[in-house]
Amino acid sequence: MLRAPLLWFPHPPASQLLPARAGTPDAQREMERRQRAALLGGAQVLSQGAARLQQGRRVLLETEEVSHGVLASLQRQRAQLAEARAAAAETGEEVAASKRSLRSLWLHAVCRSSAYWLLGLLLLGSLGLVFYGHLESLGLVQKPAHRRALRPPPPPG
Repeated sequence: MLRAPLLWFPHPPASQLLPARAGTPDAQREMERRQRAALLGGAQVLSQGAARLQQGRRVLLETEEVSHGVLASLQRQRAQLAEARAAAAETGEEVAASKRSLRSLWLHAVCRSSAYWLLGLLLLGSLGLVFYGHLESLGLVQKPAHRRALRPPPPPG
């Protein structure tokens, strides 16, 4: 906290204010002149002090207005930050939900792709067996020994 320096007006010594010798008109006039000068100096210091107090009050009021403006600005910024934080949290939740959806779609695609590959392999295997059976029936492929014994020989003819 800043304090203004105290201004003391110079007090004349008491010997100057008290009459040196009572009764002489010159001494009384000199004493009255010194007292007036001291009073005028004191009045001047008081008026300067009052002016400084007024100036201090103005500065205080201006500072108070500025501080109210700063506080209002800080409150608005706090509200904006709270809104941004809420929006970020909501966005985070939406991103998490999107990740779950994408993961689910990816798993479905992988399963579908695996099923297509399996069906393709089964189809190729079936076609291979059909083609092999056809080649056997044409006699282009010799039957293995264990299969020849199971079937009766074909009729001559």
